Amino acid sequence: MDDPIRVLLGLEARIMQGTIDHLTEVSAIKTTIIDLHKTLVGHHKELHESNKRIINIQKEHIDMLTASLNYRTSVLERLLAEHPYILQAPAASSSAAPQAATVVIPEQTGGGHNYRLRPRKNKAAKEECEKAAKKSRFT
Repeated sequence: MDDPIRVLLGLEARIMQGTIDHLTEVSAIKTTIIDLHKTLVGHHKELHESNKRIINIQKEHIDMLTASLNYRTSVLERLLAEHPYILQAPAASSSAAPQAATVVIPEQTGGGHNYRLRPRKNKAAKEECEKAAKKSRFT
């Protein structure tokens, strides 16, 4: 039979070894958690930077659309100033629903004007547009 002190020391050694093994596992898990946290923080920073880039692109897109809308509005205002249309609202009706306005184009003398947003390709049409432009400037 073994000496009881040796038995206790053997048990104590096994317990100590188990504790050391457990602490080693805990340390490895802690290291893994720290690495995962660093990775997550890195991904969060990348996502934040990506979102900032997307927001900047969206702001640029909004600015381009606003500039385009402003340009188109100015073109329409200029065209309306050069060629005024008379807007006539229909007589007031008893119904509560709003009615659309009627656009009345005044009669044009001399065969009317032929305006295009894009110039024609052929030479005769180009000369015709130039004549109409000169005529409208002097009238």
